[in-house]
Amino acid sequence: LRPRKAAEAALARSQAGLEAVFEHALQPMAIIRPDGRVQAMNRAGRELLPAGLDPVARAFADLPFWSQDPGGTARTLGEAVARCRAGDTFQAPAIVVMPDG
Repeated sequence: LRPRKAAEAALARSQAGLEAVFEHALQPMAIIRPDGRVQAMNRAGRELLPAGLDPVARAFADLPFWSQDPGGTARTLGEAVARCRAGDTFQAPAIVVMPDG
């Protein structure tokens, strides 16, 4: 039982460390579910959203900071989600609109 408790404690410490790195990163980041909805977004990402808007469970492609090119961005993000679902990675430049315009 003790080795299991020690392993669980080590896992909890590791997860807490990763969550801290994610939350406090200067780069906006989000964890996107396979259906394209936001599972989590770090502070830098949430600061790009209007006050009070909770991104969790919303479609990532529908968030307001993609409003400069909603059709093209949604299409690109849809392709990105499909590629990531298949185990690939995706990176692309994007125009992000800040809450103050």
